[in-house]
Amino acid sequence: MPGSVPFGTYVVRIERSYVILATSAPFQVQPTVGGTVTSGGVPLAGATISFPAGALCNPVTDASGHWGCVIPVGWSGTITPSKPGVLFSPASRTFTNVTNHTGSQNFATVPAHLISGTITYDGEPLSGAYFTDVDAEQSGSAVVRATHGAVGLMLFVVGGGECEAFLTREDSKRLREALEAAERALIQG
Repeated sequence: MPGSVPFGTYVVRIERSYVILATSAPFQVQPTVGGTVTSGGVPLAGATISFPAGALCNPVTDASGHWGCVIPVGWSGTITPSKPGVLFSPASRTFTNVTNHTGSQNFATVPAHLISGTITYDGEPLSGAYFTDVDAEQSGSAVVRATHGAVGLMLFVVGGGECEAFLTREDSKRLREALEAAERALIQG
């Protein structure tokens, strides 16, 4: 049973009347961390578990949603679940100086919300612009990154049905220059 034998290196010997019949290879008894990944209270199979060096983990949750890692005594690191199109709570779990078996380190999916729309400039759709990344915040808002070719990065803060766009000064200048160049090309063309 885990936890009943002190952590360390062991060898098992089978003896009869003080005669050694068999000896195992040395093996380690080490602490473990583990838990379950669920979606709507139901086990989620197939979630990828990423882990740092030093941890020996099942890289994908099983049919029961279980994940687990064998770790060295004193291990520190972060475990992160992932599955395409799925957000998790918590997003990751960080462990510091683990010296015992640590179970019930569970993750659950959280509802994802679709962010969609059209990137516009002066009320007109901005051709070639597209969303590149979204960072959800605990408050329910999100930071959405979008690009427009070589023009640069645009940040949008979305929350409560509102959307605000932010450009860095350099990106704003490049966007204005690119739009002016495009306008001149259209006039000359």
